[in-house]
Amino acid sequence: MQTVRELKSDLYPFQNAANSAEIGFVRAKLDGIHLYSCYAPPSLSPDGFTDFLDKLTKDAKEHFPVAIAGDFNAWAVDWESKETNTKGQALLEAMSSLDVVLLNSGDEPTFAKGKASSIVDLTFVSSILAKGNCSWEMTNVYTASDHRAIVWDITTGREDEAGAQAQEEEDKLAWLEEARRKLNKAIKSSKKQCWDELLDEVETDTWGRPYKVVMTRLKSQPMPSPTCPELLKKIVTVLFPQKPELNHFIEQDKAETIPPVTEEQLLEACGRVGNTKAPGLDGIPNVALKAAINAAPGLFMDVYNTCLQEGTFPAKWKQQRLVLLPKGKKPPDELSSYRPLCMLDTAGKILEHRSTLDAIDLVVNTARKAISGTRWRRGTKKYCLVAILDIKNAFNSAKWDCIMKALTGRSVPGYLRRMIASYFTDRALKYDTESGPKEYRVTGGVPQSSVLGPLLWNIMYDGLLKLVLPSEARLVAFADDVAVVIVAKHLEDINFVFDETFAKIRRWMESVGLKLAEHKTEAVLIISKKQVETITLRVGDYELTSQSFIRYLGVMIDTRLSFKQQAEHVSTKASAVRTVLSRLMPNVEGPKQRKASVLTYGIAIWADALQTQESRRKVAPVYRLSDLRVTSAYRTMSEDADVCHRRDAAYRSTSRRTKIPLPAKRVNHTERSRAENRGETEQLTPMAAA
Repeated sequence: MQTVRELKSDLYPFQNAANSAEIGFVRAKLDGIHLYSCYAPPSLSPDGFTDFLDKLTKDAKEHFPVAIAGDFNAWAVDWESKETNTKGQALLEAMSSLDVVLLNSGDEPTFAKGKASSIVDLTFVSSILAKGNCSWEMTNVYTASDHRAIVWDITTGREDEAGAQAQEEEDKLAWLEEARRKLNKAIKSSKKQCWDELLDEVETDTWGRPYKVVMTRLKSQPMPSPTCPELLKKIVTVLFPQKPELNHFIEQDKAETIPPVTEEQLLEACGRVGNTKAPGLDGIPNVALKAAINAAPGLFMDVYNTCLQEGTFPAKWKQQRLVLLPKGKKPPDELSSYRPLCMLDTAGKILEHRSTLDAIDLVVNTARKAISGTRWRRGTKKYCLVAILDIKNAFNSAKWDCIMKALTGRSVPGYLRRMIASYFTDRALKYDTESGPKEYRVTGGVPQSSVLGPLLWNIMYDGLLKLVLPSEARLVAFADDVAVVIVAKHLEDINFVFDETFAKIRRWMESVGLKLAEHKTEAVLIISKKQVETITLRVGDYELTSQSFIRYLGVMIDTRLSFKQQAEHVSTKASAVRTVLSRLMPNVEGPKQRKASVLTYGIAIWADALQTQESRRKVAPVYRLSDLRVTSAYRTMSEDADVCHRRDAAYRSTSRRTKIPLPAKRVNHTERSRAENRGETEQLTPMAAA
């Protein structure tokens, strides 16, 4: 068995060292990096722990770059602990003020003793070191301790002696040295220009290209798509079930007038196409196709108008390339572990051309009205049940003849119905396997990456919303998500209404070729009584009991409409984004963190939850850590002063780039009263009278 002493590493001599063991850390300089080894015993009180952190950060601020590692005995969700405790939050705030990033990865415990285990051994390095070649690994090397051995590498750019000599010989060529100098200068200039443009774009479009560029880096690398022919055939057969062939003939009326595609319509449809969207089987990038349309719009108009006149959708544009997206961490050999995406030619999408918060708001407002009032027995208060139904493989299971009937019922012009009938005919799905390309005939569903698919789904799905239901029930639908909302005075009434409503929904689903995943149904009973009650529902062959909260379109709805779980959910998710994002962007100019979209998703629905101190305690620390990092302030700096300092820096950065005068800053009475005893806030912010 390998032991720690047998680990070999090439080290350069220590340049200097400082011993501060009495306050919990020692420091040594090695190859230009200031290394800190820390230990905070679990018996250390919260005050003693913060005192240790204050001394550590004060010393680390005087040295750069730094690498801080040790046993901190602190918990935080940022390093995969179950929760963030007081010491963990204090440590996060201290490290945020140093512009260091966490190297720990994974959720394996670094400490284990008996049945107890935790992640307490942490490694932080300056962001400039994290951007280089660095690695962090927990090994199985024997340590004779309860702690696992951790090996991490950081590169400072030192060259080995042989490489340095070879480089020295090469640099003797004057022309090569001059060319290299000019190239490096051009690269630096280009990087600075692109970075400035990115920052300017952040100010004008917060959730635009810069945000998307960074967020794509945050997503974990998906598992590779399967290539086994047998497995792929099973997946395709399950995801794209065979339906009866469409036999829908629409005779053309000679008196029918078909409006032509105008140049304005063509260019508008062209403008909706994203430049970075993946192309279809033709492999033509969207940028190239858009350039061709803008250069010769008449040519494309002739093609599209001919298609409309003949009622024909070209066969080439009905071929789709299959891309399988993994669902979370499901096993790769399970058929339900993948979500299909069909890549279509963009030229065909242009021919096809001719909101979630509203749905959440409708459900929540209905529940609020039900539980509002003065009393229960003879008052106006009622129960409100919200049940979420799940549809198996919804978009790929819709019957084409049902869609065509829905189009006829809506009096859609004949030339458009002929085009859609042609759109549904002879559709082919192509995919690659390790034994070569394969083709599968598609006979149902709507392509999920198409322009026309969602519209056709909504037209068919509208029939569900037109069902005649009991007066106590209503349906709220968004895409393939259906919420059954029932308001009644007694639980027996809710059970009766739900049974009748569910039976009608199931019959309609079967008539259009859809099937409910009954075992995935979730429900929450919203009440205002002190005693929490539940209800048992019969869903087909299954029985389910209402839960304390459910997730609907990304928002956690609980029995009290307090949204405490939502605040906890978004704070945990935003903490993960903050941790990873700090490794990608340097702490110079521009925003350090872009978590607002995570923290504020659906905020119009659950904003009232932030009126409670418990919810604010869950969300505020995430935002504060970003402020401390941007301002590089000490952990002891008040939240109000830190926010004001960050805003002032942001205003000045924007003004310097856009030449816009600084606006007058105002702080409302609530913020001012909270900061009356904080002198640094008064000094930083010239408060105007509110």
